Amino acid sequence: MKKIFKFMPLVVIALCSMMIVACGDDDDDNGGNDPKDPTTALISSAAIKFNCSDNFADYFDVYLSVNGGAEQKVTNLKQTFIVDPPTSLPATIKFEGRVVRKDGVEFDNISEASVEFDAATANISGVYNAATKEWSNLNMQISSSSLKFSLPNTSEKIDKYLATCSKRLNKEIEIKK
Repeated sequence: MKKIFKFMPLVVIALCSMMIVACGDDDDDNGGNDPKDPTTALISSAAIKFNCSDNFADYFDVYLSVNGGAEQKVTNLKQTFIVDPPTSLPATIKFEGRVVRKDGVEFDNISEASVEFDAATANISGVYNAATKEWSNLNMQISSSSLKFSLPNTSEKIDKYLATCSKRLNKEIEIKK
């Protein structure tokens, strides 16, 4: 009988530890999804962020295409465009863009002006609501550098500047899990 009482504390400790585990939180890790709103998920994608001088659009047009889609004219050069998240990861988001001279602008007749082009690419993560196509809690890793250019200038120099601007728009961003 003394031997049974000797092991009783070990039995009680073992039973208590099983109770603690069994009574723990039953919620599964849902990968960042909001259980109140099943359309939201923690996800990653890519973005392109424009922050050009106010007068840039007076002289040049910017066009952008994402993943081989239709080319769109960018009308707001002070905005971040976030791509809808890929359906599966890992994935590659491909931006293709070009910057061209605006029709009807005579560069020879322009008095001294300075323009700045800044188009940064970003790898983003955050909570995405598929129903509203809205993001929240964004975390961005941005790669950027600005270009400044004085007008007027020779046609050859403007073309080189525009080629450099366009090159900044042609990026592939790898999205990992």
